[in-house]
Amino acid sequence: GLHPPPANSRTNMALCKDFCTDVTTQNVPSVPRATGLLCLVLNILLSGVGSVIAGLQANSSSTVLIGVIQFFLWPTLIGWIWSIWWGVLIYRKSQFHEAVLLGISIYSQQ
Repeated sequence: GLHPPPANSRTNMALCKDFCTDVTTQNVPSVPRATGLLCLVLNILLSGVGSVIAGLQANSSSTVLIGVIQFFLWPTLIGWIWSIWWGVLIYRKSQFHEAVLLGISIYSQQ
């Protein structure tokens, strides 16, 4: 008969789905302000390293994977440009980290 896929296979599928969603929606994790600035600087200097740190800090496997891919794509410049953009997004979101933790919408006009 048919057997369900192994547990790690389901985990890999979830990671792939999270990775694709994060890339297409430009979803980055929320990290504290100081970490956000560090991640931006590192992503400029060492492609993908800041993304990996943000992913580890926020327990986001997909962001760690994105950082690893950015690092290995660095020689093509695509990875470096992507890394810088991701660093900017991480830094921008870090400005609202405390609000995110409190569940306050960063888009509210109040």
